[in-house]
Amino acid sequence: MRNGHPAPGLNGARALEKGVRLLLLLASGDGPQPLSTLARRGGLPPSTAHRLLATLVRLGVVEQEPETRRYRIGPRTVAFAADVLQQTDLTREAAAVLHAYVRETGEAISLATLQDGEVVLLEQVRGVDAPRLFLHIGRRAPLHSTALGKVLAAGLPDEEVRRLLGQHGMTRLTPRTITSPRRFLEHLAAVRRLGYALDDEETVQGARCLAAPVRDHRGRVVAALSSSGSTGAWSAERMAVVREALRRAGDRLSARLGYRPEAVGTAGR
Repeated sequence: MRNGHPAPGLNGARALEKGVRLLLLLASGDGPQPLSTLARRGGLPPSTAHRLLATLVRLGVVEQEPETRRYRIGPRTVAFAADVLQQTDLTREAAAVLHAYVRETGEAISLATLQDGEVVLLEQVRGVDAPRLFLHIGRRAPLHSTALGKVLAAGLPDEEVRRLLGQHGMTRLTPRTITSPRRFLEHLAAVRRLGYALDDEETVQGARCLAAPVRDHRGRVVAALSSSGSTGAWSAERMAVVREALRRAGDRLSARLGYRPEAVGTAGR
């Protein structure tokens, strides 16, 4: 409080708190609820509750039933919850696989997934002699230049890839970065055929990265595993060793998530 005025951003923080409170009430398992009930349970004036709910409906995290005018959890909240559960399963199931890979190769390994068209790092285990990686847990990385991004994009239809590239652009990070959507889609066709992706100094000069897909029980690519090394340290022979070890790790983690090639087929692999 300064000179009798609230601190900057305080009103926004209070509105956010009230909005989250309404969202938690709707997620309590009591089913769709009318405005009057939500306002009473949330300790809010009906006009305030109505205004906040209108914003939540506009954002897609809450929806209003046309017939009853009651409010319920919206599709974006359901999708968010599913993503959180999936990531929790991924990181839990990945732990043993990641550590086994580090023991086998001495290289660092990362686990990442796709969120809103960007690569998001979920987990990372470093090898004793491996170089320090440039990504940190929760950091986002480009779809079009990273090996992780290529593997994750290869699991999507071409139309969706075009949409994401249009949304996020294809910034040239190094002279080797692919900046043409057509060329990128051609590159993804090779990634699908080979079953792995290579970032050959396309994100950071002097650095290479290999990545392999992780599939769920339906065969969908839900994550990717990667290792990075310098161009000086990674000879062609070393890259072949890392590539095959990554692919085995991806297969092991996919199996832990219920993937059975014989059951769902291997299309797109």
